[in-house]
Amino acid sequence: MVVGKHTASVVCKNKRDGKQRASQAILQILHPHIKTWGSLLRLYGNRSIKSFKEKKQEEQEITLLQSKAAINQPNYAILDKLKLEMTKLLERNAAVKPIGTFVPPTDINLPTATGSNLKNLIAEDELTQRMPM
Repeated sequence: MVVGKHTASVVCKNKRDGKQRASQAILQILHPHIKTWGSLLRLYGNRSIKSFKEKKQEEQEITLLQSKAAINQPNYAILDKLKLEMTKLLERNAAVKPIGTFVPPTDINLPTATGSNLKNLIAEDELTQRMPM
């Protein structure tokens, strides 16, 4: 099976089985860090994206909270909802752990951020903007 630049060859009993096994082999090539089907389903499954119905329901909840507002008063219902959503976001971000730190190879010189170099870049950028194309 060939998909773009990825190729997989498998031994199979029939065409359908071959397509399944080749697809699995290509997925394994694309995602070598994924070890279980559950992880792959969480990445690509239909539960990974909120359904239209769920989005609509959340929008309706916020609309109902807006109707509870008093004139010239803070809308505590919306503020509480915002606080709840921000807490969920904080918990989700706290659950993400970094894989590691980047250590550049010793044989490659990485650019450095210096003020003098920045002035040269700005001058070059101004020149290119003035030049007619």
